[in-house]
Amino acid sequence: THAFSWITNNYWTTNFRASQEGELKWNYVITSKDGNLCSEATRFGWGNRVPLYARVMPGAREASAQPKSRSFLEVPADNLIVTSVVPSVNMVGSVNLNVRETDGKKTSLKIYSQEGKPMSFIPVNILDEPLGEMTTEIELLPYDNVFVRLVPNK
Repeated sequence: THAFSWITNNYWTTNFRASQEGELKWNYVITSKDGNLCSEATRFGWGNRVPLYARVMPGAREASAQPKSRSFLEVPADNLIVTSVVPSVNMVGSVNLNVRETDGKKTSLKIYSQEGKPMSFIPVNILDEPLGEMTTEIELLPYDNVFVRLVPNK
């Protein structure tokens, strides 16, 4: 009926004193569900740790069939998670995505626009330097972490 955690480590030599002043704040989020996929655990943790980004939109004058939410891209594989989207340093108008595989399975990375069309991208390194040719699909190895530069469709 109790859960205990030891959140500090006093077994190893470190560059700080064993006693620390000040306030320490820790948060725990616990859930239960069927299955034990890393992708499910990652999405649960991501959903509880990363805040929901929202934008206030002016009210419609009349009822519309517009969706309540939408994204400019979709990565349909459940075991792939986009951890960041940042502007490209080397190509104006492009963005770089950091994509991570979470279930230990070889997986094909395909990115689709909000219209459902495949988007072109270039594999890049962390410095935004190209690592390959333009493509619409690459293979991720188990637990792989890749960076890709989305290229605007003309």
